[in-house]
Amino acid sequence: MPTLEAVLLRARDAAGAGRWALARRLFRKAAVATSPLPRDRARAADAHRWCSIAGLRLGDWESSVEDVDRSLSMSIALADVRREAKSLNVAGAVQFEQGDWGAALHFYDRARVVARPLKDQMLLAGIDNNEGALWAARGVTARARRLYASALAGFRAGSETVSAARVMNNLGLLMAEEGAWRQALDWYQQAAADAREARDADLLLTVLTNLARTSAECSRASHARSAADEALALAEAMEGKPAEADLFCALAAVARAEQRPAEADRWIAAALEAADGGRNPLSEADAWEQRARVRLQEGRIEEARDALDRARARYDALGAKSALVRLSGLGSTLAMEQV
Repeated sequence: MPTLEAVLLRARDAAGAGRWALARRLFRKAAVATSPLPRDRARAADAHRWCSIAGLRLGDWESSVEDVDRSLSMSIALADVRREAKSLNVAGAVQFEQGDWGAALHFYDRARVVARPLKDQMLLAGIDNNEGALWAARGVTARARRLYASALAGFRAGSETVSAARVMNNLGLLMAEEGAWRQALDWYQQAAADAREARDADLLLTVLTNLARTSAECSRASHARSAADEALALAEAMEGKPAEADLFCALAAVARAEQRPAEADRWIAAALEAADGGRNPLSEADAWEQRARVRLQEGRIEEARDALDRARARYDALGAKSALVRLSGLGSTLAMEQV
């Protein structure tokens, strides 16, 4: 029978490969305090936290919330402040992904209050990176940039290459939202190189998805197709509906850039299915935005307007102000087409 340490090692390897269902099963085996010893209870708290992360990747919000709550309760019972802060940070990420951004910010604030006295640079960098994504989505780019800069400096100081690459990916998203295409692509390329070196397939899929999307948006069609094809090949060996929804939206954007609206439509339908049930509300909004742009490309203005209204409603419910600003430009284009 494998030791618990061996089970945890297999679980972490599965997570890095994006095999989140397997990872969760293995972490679940380790999420049992086999004795009253603090080290066993601490290991169980960590395993529950990782179960929550796996649930997040799989779009299983109910289980993810239950696991992170369990991890938080166990950490508090142990009076383990570092684990408490880590659990609060994951709780924030879960709330952000399922669309309750106010609750996410509450958890990030609590995590920072708990973590600050520890002066743990890596822990604070993780909180900064997660909170930066929230402010970027809300359109508060200056604050997001400051948080990302702090996170990147912290991870680099600690030689945390993979974590630093996650920040670089987020910086790429921020630059792309601002139309700074060259800077966005540079951040993605560095993040992808670090993910490859670390053999972190989960991170590489995320970066390639964003690289494909941004390349399509700045008219680098061949680069977009190359990144999209590699991302799709990676995804076929992985598990996780929310990540699939992001990828399908990117593939729709690439097809639209290639003037292939029928193919874009198929990917949009797949994205909506993957995001259904609140698994990825941000990608659901994105999919409707993509549909509006495809319908505009086809000259089907009324259908474009309907899709635009659906996207706007979903972005508005999330508080995604940067996306709403972007949609205002699309709305103006549609209005001119109707004249």
